[in-house]
Amino acid sequence: MHQRITNIAGWLVFSISLIVYYFSVESTGSLWDCGEFILGAYKLQVVHPPGAPLFLLVGRLFAWVGSWGGNPESIAVAVNMLSAICTSFAAMFVCWTTMMLGKLTFLDRETEPSTSDSYALGGAGLVAGLTAAFCTSVWFSAVEGEVYAMSSMFTCMTIWAMLKWYYLPDEPENDRWILFAIFSTGLSIGVHLLSLLTFPALAMFYYFKKYKEHTVKGTFFASMVGVLFLGLTQALIINGIPKLWGNIDYLFVNSFGLPVNSGIVLVLLILGGILYYGFNYAKKHSYPVIQNIFIGAYLLIIGFSTYGMVVIRANVDTPINMNKPDNPMKLIPYLNREQYGENKLLRGPYFDARPVDMVTEPRYDVVDGKYKEVSQKIEYVYKSDDLVFFPRMPHADEMRKRLYRDFWMNGKQGKPSFLDNMSFFIRYQIGWMYWRYFMWNFTGRQNGEQGYFPWDPANGHWISGITPLDNMRLYNQSELPEYYRNNESRNTYFFIPFILGLIGLIYQAKRRREEFFGLLALFIITGIGIIVYANSPPNEPRERDYVLVGSFFVYAMWIGMAVLAIYQYFKSKVSGTALAFGASAICLVAPLLMGFQNFDDLGRRGHYGSRDYANNFLQSCEKNAIIFTYGDNDTYPLWYAQEVEGIRKDVRVVNLSLIAVDWYINALRNKINESDPIKLTIPASAYVGNARDAVYLVPRE
Repeated sequence: MHQRITNIAGWLVFSISLIVYYFSVESTGSLWDCGEFILGAYKLQVVHPPGAPLFLLVGRLFAWVGSWGGNPESIAVAVNMLSAICTSFAAMFVCWTTMMLGKLTFLDRETEPSTSDSYALGGAGLVAGLTAAFCTSVWFSAVEGEVYAMSSMFTCMTIWAMLKWYYLPDEPENDRWILFAIFSTGLSIGVHLLSLLTFPALAMFYYFKKYKEHTVKGTFFASMVGVLFLGLTQALIINGIPKLWGNIDYLFVNSFGLPVNSGIVLVLLILGGILYYGFNYAKKHSYPVIQNIFIGAYLLIIGFSTYGMVVIRANVDTPINMNKPDNPMKLIPYLNREQYGENKLLRGPYFDARPVDMVTEPRYDVVDGKYKEVSQKIEYVYKSDDLVFFPRMPHADEMRKRLYRDFWMNGKQGKPSFLDNMSFFIRYQIGWMYWRYFMWNFTGRQNGEQGYFPWDPANGHWISGITPLDNMRLYNQSELPEYYRNNESRNTYFFIPFILGLIGLIYQAKRRREEFFGLLALFIITGIGIIVYANSPPNEPRERDYVLVGSFFVYAMWIGMAVLAIYQYFKSKVSGTALAFGASAICLVAPLLMGFQNFDDLGRRGHYGSRDYANNFLQSCEKNAIIFTYGDNDTYPLWYAQEVEGIRKDVRVVNLSLIAVDWYINALRNKINESDPIKLTIPASAYVGNARDAVYLVPRE
């Protein structure tokens, strides 16, 4: 009975979510990266680092189906539906995870739930799953062709698989669920790295099940083991395999005259030999843990192998070939996103610091059939006096420097103190870039306008719908102009999801401390942990809530557990089955309210703004014209319009933010679609790598 209710609840969540998403997916490509990802999926082209190859491979299947009807708009809709399906699966996994944790919290691992208990657990899963599906930040990504929906699915599937192992009896055959969780994480590498952040929490659950005595020291040590596995995955697989390939390829090409990329053969033999030796050693000495470690490594490598598609397609030189990672030496900086720079998290420079030296690391590319050093990865060296602990204010462009000083340091000159950094971290990065987003999802959202600054009361804040409180925080709600009062993106939940989440959180914390701390660790790592790592500057170009959905999924689980808290509180006073349905109905108010409030603004059916915007620009050009663009929203919609919908393929789009790099200049020399090559007078050899980082104009006398 209980297993049947579990299956029904999960698939009911999936079905309801998918139906709602079906009626709200965008009718064409969206702004920002979506146009690039859709065209990348349609023609298997190389998108911006780090590439998301698995998303493109699966997206290609959906785009292929979308192309059957002959309407190019259907290609985008099909890729958008991929995101809808993935998010529906994510919500289903949240449902099932909540039911497992709920049973452990409400009963225990061995006790078989009664019929009414099973209904209450099914209600908890239903509430959690639908709440996860209808969160503002989740829904936004569910209806567009971007990587975050598929990434959410893998994250939720990883958590579900590990907790299924935790939930089942401690028997060797159940270890397959740990391996499935690892495989899910490996596949997610080809989409987004968010699933890797689950490792510390999953290691805690492993510790809680395998060891009878649970101490604070042991729990902390277990989480650090999870961090270690995360670091090893990054160092040995994501970075290590390309570096090994690069070193071998350098030797093969430069010393033995073999073809570029031939080193991959020896890399595969080395990896196969290591795994073969590990399996044999574990079998010979009967070490099941070592065997599972090697199987897990094998599954991670299989997941990571999707990046082979990036190198293969880069060698084809597709029309969109970002960074052209056609050999292992080019793949390394592509995977590491080196063009975007990196943040110093523990000790680093502040915004006015000036470098006094630099450390370089060579970067290679193929020139005349050989690997040669063409550029360097540069890391600046600063005076020790210019370094601060926990640097939260490092961004050195003039606008952000003014914002740091004028608004976050109260006009103070000089180096920011530790208290200044902590103030910015707490007030802006946590208060504005996390807590605001959290409250959007579980309390309500003021409007859909970009929230650039916390001190602007008109845009981007959270609200509740409780007028006195909103008046106190923002402004007199009764004097709102009609546009703001009737804005479709003004959503109010009256604190209902937020309060139910607190009830479920407290309920689990009191009854099952171990599972509570495991979920709490996951909540913090996928929320505040990402905020620490991202180190957001003041005035982001767009809202960043989509990367934080892991923590919102956890809170949705606690909202589901509120069903069990209410059910147990009244169980001695009301008959079981009626109470189970009643408690579920009370808590279902949260996702229903969120769903009805959010549908009008998050539903994008009939939206053609991005495509029409691109079409207007392209159609304004004369035949065989060149149009210059700069940012993402200038460029990606135009690329999408040409590559997917075939609009004005004769126009050459030249992106000025890429014009300074050799691979992009070389691409201008190619014929792309119906656009002729651009005739350039400087030979390619003259600007390879950083050969012409600066060109001086010397006027003739």
